Amino acid sequence: MPIWLVADTSSGDALVLQGVAASFQTSATLKDKLVVFEITPDVALDVTNGFCAIAIQTGASNAANITTAQIHILGRLSTGDAALGPDQLT
Repeated sequence: MPIWLVADTSSGDALVLQGVAASFQTSATLKDKLVVFEITPDVALDVTNGFCAIAIQTGASNAANITTAQIHILGRLSTGDAALGPDQLT
């Protein structure tokens, strides 16, 4: 999946493609950063065989960094029998 980065949000907001992978580690510099994983379920998950879950984990690249992780669902995800929207996921 494509991974996008804003390495320092105080100096700009342009997302820069970092490559295609399943994980990413930011630099240890003390800057406000934004990392975006562009997940396309049909490409990243084996939904045909029942794999329809996405988990996120965050960790500090520097002991002084405070991190947070969020999932934002855009559109709808078809899971076979039904289509799930953001309001139906917990």
